Amino acid sequence: MSVKSAMAVGAVDAMAAAMEWLAQATPGGLAMRGRDGAVLAVTGARVPMLNGITTTAETPDADAIAELATLVPDGIPWSIATRREPSGAVREVARQHGLTRQISVPLMVRGRDPLPGLMPVGGRIRLVGADEVPVAAGVIAAGFEAPPEVFGAMLTAPVLTGAGAQTYLLTKDGMPASTGLSLRQGKRFGLFNIATPPEHRRRGFAYAVTQRMLLDGFLAGADYAYLQASKSGRPLYEELGFRTVENWTYLVPE
Repeated sequence: MSVKSAMAVGAVDAMAAAMEWLAQATPGGLAMRGRDGAVLAVTGARVPMLNGITTTAETPDADAIAELATLVPDGIPWSIATRREPSGAVREVARQHGLTRQISVPLMVRGRDPLPGLMPVGGRIRLVGADEVPVAAGVIAAGFEAPPEVFGAMLTAPVLTGAGAQTYLLTKDGMPASTGLSLRQGKRFGLFNIATPPEHRRRGFAYAVTQRMLLDGFLAGADYAYLQASKSGRPLYEELGFRTVENWTYLVPE
């Protein structure tokens, strides 16, 4: 198995474990492992991709997904995530629960290769302590252009400063301008919640935060980093050395 293939396999397991951790860390969250690599993780956020079933199997067992689907609380927007185009059987399970829209999201990895040169942004990046969680939560919500209540209890200290998690905040002229969360899992770490409010975009802030998270992760001994990228964020991550290893499919409500 090549180094890249090994990172891809590890990133798949890490992504499912990260969703499980996120649900467990969120007050009131629900996490459960089912059969055939299926993981149920519910944070209660009003965002489908932050609740639902992630399967690590290359050919998911629709029955295993269906079993976990019965445990999703009523009224929670949720999703089913598969590593490939879902089979007809999996689509039927999704259809029965109103998950008829499909979104493709790249899973990207990056090894310990040298990082590009630092980007001078004139801002300060620091780790967020429990006392600054509301500030970071506000930046995350503004970066995703959603009210903070959409994320519910997910943007609280147990998640943003929990065991293995580090939230970074970039300030410019004393104003919060960008943020990101790093979740360390042994020799790998995931990057999440990289967000910059509209008024602070196109100034290199997200690049600087991501680069700082990578630098700290590799200095701490990690072998590789992983993330799932939005369409707008993908060019930035490619510039920082990330490469797509799989394209995941999310089945979400219409």
